[in-house]
Amino acid sequence: MRRQSKLAVCILMLSCAAAGCNDRPLMPTPNLYLGAGDNPFNDVPQEFRNNLVDVLYVTDRESSDTTNGSVKYDHHRSTSLAFGSCIVEIGDNVSWSVLVENSRKSRRSVSLSLKTKKTTERGRFPATPLTVRATSEGLVENPEEVRQQNLVASKLQDDITERLKKTQCKEAFVYLHGFNNTFEDTVFVAADLWHFMGRRGVPIVYSWPSKRSLFGYGYDRESSEFTVFHFKQFLRSIAGCKDLKKIHVLAHSRGTDVAASAFRELVIAANASPKPGGPKPDSPGQSAHRVLHKIGNVVLAAADIDMEVASQRLVAEMAFMSAERVTIYLSHDDKAMNFAVWLFESIGRLGELSLRFFSPGLVDTLETIDRIDFIDARVNTGFLGHTYFYSSPAVSSDLILLLRDNLEPGNGRPLTCHEETSQYWSIGKDYPYTQAE
Repeated sequence: MRRQSKLAVCILMLSCAAAGCNDRPLMPTPNLYLGAGDNPFNDVPQEFRNNLVDVLYVTDRESSDTTNGSVKYDHHRSTSLAFGSCIVEIGDNVSWSVLVENSRKSRRSVSLSLKTKKTTERGRFPATPLTVRATSEGLVENPEEVRQQNLVASKLQDDITERLKKTQCKEAFVYLHGFNNTFEDTVFVAADLWHFMGRRGVPIVYSWPSKRSLFGYGYDRESSEFTVFHFKQFLRSIAGCKDLKKIHVLAHSRGTDVAASAFRELVIAANASPKPGGPKPDSPGQSAHRVLHKIGNVVLAAADIDMEVASQRLVAEMAFMSAERVTIYLSHDDKAMNFAVWLFESIGRLGELSLRFFSPGLVDTLETIDRIDFIDARVNTGFLGHTYFYSSPAVSSDLILLLRDNLEPGNGRPLTCHEETSQYWSIGKDYPYTQAE
């Protein structure tokens, strides 16, 4: 009974931390843009100068009812992966000039609520696993299903190619959400971030079957395991787009475990079956995995992963060898992480990592890898502090400098470095104009 009570309290807290709503305001303006700061909207292409955001989505949620030609997705799991377009409106008939003006204010003079206008499914992969048959050479997947799979992958690549024609930035920005999110919640975050990055590149949301429920953590945990295969299928498909130069992945909360598992398996598969004549690194310091998968930055925000598991995935198994850089945002005020520690009786979660975990041996290993940075968000993170990567104007500013400009800590990103290790940094509430206290 005590364990059940403990579980109920934890799930309640986690639900409150992660829950969104089907319409909400545009995220707070990043500090970077306030006053006479950076203006990301000067170079926005004319076609994007409106209050609409077209988010490319990929999902293995089941589709439910369709209203007015717009498809809906629920929390049930689908064995087939679908992709399409979701149009998000910022404000009610707000002009571009008014949107830009209020996107650079801390206190806005008009309402900039987000709502979905239309969701259109454009393609669906065959259900997995594919049908197999026994041959003298072993099990072989159904050739017709493989052909259909390749056709849908090609169609997805064509969609991305058309979007890339509208922007000078030939990169995709993928958002992978966490626990207790609806399809609409996930699309809103992708729209938020793309808007404030100056509408560069291609915004993509990968929406897995999370359940909006008080007691949904168990379901979501297994859904996050279910979706790993489909997430790998998605990454492989878009990496095949010739015009796409880089894929950046931002994963939040439970989605960070999906990312870690998928990248680990991609690295294992690439190591096990190298393809002669395949892509080669351009320089001695470049990984063949990076060339193969086109992964640029991987960002783990409020990572809901046990610390001991994380040390095996990230360090021992080098799950992110395919990425140029891994950035981990953490907060000691993230109460969702604190309750996850309590619930699972772990020594700690990656999303609330402290310097006490950095043994001399781990520091030496991390500095040898020289690819992982830890950013301690010492900011006001709100009631439960689990969505600070976009709800904190300081942290969102650093995220933009990382993803939009590909800047490193201490080199264009004025973070405070701690003497225990050169890869542990902190960020204060007034960032980027003042350093952390």
